[in-house]
Amino acid sequence: MIEPDSPQPKPKRAIRGGVQPKHHAQKGKVAVAMRRKKIIKALAEGKTLKEAGIIGGLSEKTAATQVFQNLQKPTMMNALVSAMEKRGITDDCLSERLHTLLYGKKVIAANVFAPGSSTDLADAGSMTKDFVEVDDNVAIAKGIELACKIKGQFVDKHEVDMKAPIRVVIRKFCSRGEKPDGPGSGGATA
Repeated sequence: MIEPDSPQPKPKRAIRGGVQPKHHAQKGKVAVAMRRKKIIKALAEGKTLKEAGIIGGLSEKTAATQVFQNLQKPTMMNALVSAMEKRGITDDCLSERLHTLLYGKKVIAANVFAPGSSTDLADAGSMTKDFVEVDDNVAIAKGIELACKIKGQFVDKHEVDMKAPIRVVIRKFCSRGEKPDGPGSGGATA
């Protein structure tokens, strides 16, 4: 007989198809806190959402989704921001890097022709190989996209929540001389 003061063993959590397998991530508060710390550390080191989730012990299939959902929570986002600031990734640092992207340059190899010479290669002295600095349009475009997202002027997706009823009017078009079906001249409505 079990005494009332003795601790009762906790039943295993039942899931569809039986008892939760051992390969699932642990659900205890301490385990979840440790997993979040590992994920935050991995994200601050520059890992992707999926890589950070795998490091934290999540399933490879759902790691990115679970980390993304957890980052929507204010406590998780605050922890990530403080971890980034500890590593020197402050708002000023991000602003400086964004500025660099907006005015990005790259160096390319180019054939430089002397002024007044033609583009044919008959005169070898009229052309030299050199390196020139040009705008990095890919970096500039990415910088503009990021800046607009930060300022709230660019959205990847637009979600429309339509709760108002929609009225659909169907009209039959007639050739000259015919009369439309249904009440009045407006045709049938649905």
